[in-house]
Parts: sequence; structure tokens; C-alpha cells
Amino acid sequence: MTVTKQKIKEKTKKVAKGLFTFYNFKFAFRLCVFITAVVLYFINKEWLNFTGEFYKNHIAPMHIVWLILMVEIFMQLNPCSKVSKGCLKQFPSHYKAPEGGYDREELKRQVRYKDKGAIKVLIVWVLFNAIFATLYFMGILGVPEMVLLSLFYYVADLICVIFYCPFQHLFMKNRCCVTCRIFAWGIPMMLTPMFWILSFYSTSLSVMAIIATVMWEIVYHRHPERFLEISNASLQCVNCKDKMCKIKNPKFYLPKKVAKDGEKVVK
Repeated sequence: MTVTKQKIKEKTKKVAKGLFTFYNFKFAFRLCVFITAVVLYFINKEWLNFTGEFYKNHIAPMHIVWLILMVEIFMQLNPCSKVSKGCLKQFPSHYKAPEGGYDREELKRQVRYKDKGAIKVLIVWVLFNAIFATLYFMGILGVPEMVLLSLFYYVADLICVIFYCPFQHLFMKNRCCVTCRIFAWGIPMMLTPMFWILSFYSTSLSVMAIIATVMWEIVYHRHPERFLEISNASLQCVNCKDKMCKIKNPKFYLPKKVAKDGEKVVK
């Protein structure tokens, strides 16, 4: 191995290690935010009620939470952000065409396969959260409880990335987060409890989350080649620089009717 190749390899390992460490730091930070919110809830839950009178004249905890969540959304919209390729693959600067090209018909088949998984996730998520929405409109749950639920989702989002993702295992069957069809859905999913609350803070977050997701979906349908490993070489294991699979190992591959070129199949 030449000196140049050795330097590139060492730099790649450093970047990969740095990203995984960064995501673990993000997880610890989100966990601290959630725990702090739980403590505040039991001390005085009105501190989490950003629709109450207290928020009209004071700087309160939810102002900080609003800023944190808004920064998270803008990070997803920035192609230069220090986030996983799973999020950045929508941008043209992160697309690398395979040297040997790719089968366009195979691409279409894989898109249909991934779309079916995404639809399943959407249905399950809407039905599950309809329970909390109903409880909120019935007055059984209030704004503070919905805030706690949203912050729990905020933590769970990175549990899915780092440790275990039920959506991957039960519905999507994608190899890893880098190849996840719905990676960008994490923002609107964590903010789902906020959708039903009429307030500047919740509405502004909800609107920005929806805009980010709509942009993702538009790019996905216009340029599906950026989202699949058969058409984007930067998503293939051999070229992956994220190395986010240190704990949650790659597991699922395409089914036999979609897989090709000897790709490993796991049912």
C-alpha cells in the first residue's frame, strides 16, 4: 500500500470514528434533555406548557427546546452538516454513480419494494399516534404530556440509529440506516405530538419538519438513484465512511426477487 493510500485509509477511519462518537454524544445529549424535562414536569409541569401564561413574559425551558429542535431540522437541510450519509444522500454532492452503471429496471423494482415498507411504517405510526391525539383532544393528556412524548421520540430516534430500529426489522428490511428509505422521517415522527397543539412554537416546528420531509420525498421520487446502493456507490458497504453499524450490525438485504449480482440475501 502506498503512503498516499495509507493516509486516505487512516483519514477515513478517523472520520468514521468521529461520526459514530458524535452520534453517541448526540444520544447522550438528547437523553439529558429528556431526563431534564421529566424532572421539570414533576416539579412544575407548567414549565413545559408553552401555551400557558408563563411563556408570555418569561424565558422558559421550552424556548430552549424549540431552538434545539429547530437546529436539528436545519442540520437535515444542510448538505454540509455532520450527519449520517443516510440523511445526506438526497443531495447531489453526495451521489456517486457506480463505475459499471446500474440496471434501471432493477432500480424501479427496488423503489417499489422500499415504498411498500415506507407505507407500512406510515400506517402504523399514524394509527399508534392517533391514540395520543385522541387522548389530547379529550383532555386526558395536556400540552406538558405531549411535550414529554415528543422528547421521548427525540431520544428514540437515535436509539433507532445506534442500537435497534423496530421499523427496520419489522417493515423496511433495509441493510442499515445509510440505505434507509425513511431516514429523514425522523424529524416529523419525533414532532408528531406537537402537530395537534396550536402555538407558535409547535406550529413553526411542525411546518419546518413537514417542509424538510416534503423536500426529501420530492428528491426521492425525482432522483431515486441517489437513495439506493445499486445506483449510488457511496451507499455501498465497501465505500461507506459513516461506519455507524458498530453496535447495530447490517442485517437485511434485498429479497431474492429483487437482489442481483450475487448479493447476499437474508430473509
